[in-house]
Amino acid sequence: MNVLFTLNLVWLCLVIVTKACTEVRLEAKDGAIVVGRTLEFEISLDSYVVVEPVGQYHKAYVPAECRYKVAPMKWNNKHVVAYFNAWGCNVAADGMNSAGLSVGSLLFPGFAEYETLPWYKRPKGGMISHLELPLWLLSTFATVQDVRDYIDCGRFPLVFQGNLKRNDRRNLPMHYSIQDKTGDAIVLEYTKNGRAVHDNPVGVVTNSPPYDFHMLNFRNYVQLSNYNNPSLVLGDNTFNQTGQGSGLIGLPGDFTPPSRLIRVGVTKSFATPANTPKEAVNLVFHVLNGVDIPSGVLKESPESRYADYTTWTVAKDLKNATLYYHDYNDRTIRVLHLNNLDLKGVVGIKVEAPKVTGFVDITEKMAPIPAQMKPPRCS
Repeated sequence: MNVLFTLNLVWLCLVIVTKACTEVRLEAKDGAIVVGRTLEFEISLDSYVVVEPVGQYHKAYVPAECRYKVAPMKWNNKHVVAYFNAWGCNVAADGMNSAGLSVGSLLFPGFAEYETLPWYKRPKGGMISHLELPLWLLSTFATVQDVRDYIDCGRFPLVFQGNLKRNDRRNLPMHYSIQDKTGDAIVLEYTKNGRAVHDNPVGVVTNSPPYDFHMLNFRNYVQLSNYNNPSLVLGDNTFNQTGQGSGLIGLPGDFTPPSRLIRVGVTKSFATPANTPKEAVNLVFHVLNGVDIPSGVLKESPESRYADYTTWTVAKDLKNATLYYHDYNDRTIRVLHLNNLDLKGVVGIKVEAPKVTGFVDITEKMAPIPAQMKPPRCS
């Protein structure tokens, strides 16, 4: 697909910007790293899971005002790349590669400001739009340290906003979560202060504000615990808890980015650790259930035609190059093993079921239980 048409199509479809995406990282006891993520939007993204082979050719878009001064970036995939696209566009909303690198594009409204287009010569590292950056990262790098080194040596490309027209800022403002199979992780952000690279030791990313704010915000929740609080004694009166969970009183329950980050960060940290990669994948889906958004819950205003909802949810086993996902209409978890594909070219499969499905009828499987149930003993 022509890249200019791709950028135009993305812009036309993304006039309304959602603000809710959540990513979480878990490590199994055997060392496997699993990265999970929800994608929220106000309409279906009509996503496909796209898989590109090693050697796949790419040519980056160059804005018209730079076309006769700056040669477009060109590259070939160094790794097998699997990613979720949107509306048939060759852009990666989220993805992983066969080397164990994960890249997630999460919306960053109100803060994203990209670099200025060059007016006279090609930047040292080339230039690429913020829409194409995730796919280039997945195509090019094997580890987070590789990305750091590339930035430090001054070869990282200039990242500009992929607008439809000059000075038109209505587009997807994003920051990027980059993680690998060792557990190393960074968040890459572009703001009015320039490019920032934040280490991500907690393993949770949402949206705005910038990532350093979210890390400071954890200090507002130092009282949280997975142990119940003791009874309250007031004079001769003792007040016991009403049920389990008193240690988590104050855990934010709304869907704003700061609240989702705290809720997922605390939940994944207190959860019983997984032993195996599959257990870690299962746990990731359970943790992300806590930020799953049903359609209609979040609207911009009473007049809004659309409402944000969790379009699809993905979990990526970076150690074993395996991708798991389900969508809003079909909660059945589908599995893609990158290392088992015999790729002759680019392949893909539609992600979102057109209607509610995924139910398993067990009516005909009912059978006598092994032992007759006994009534409880009563004293």
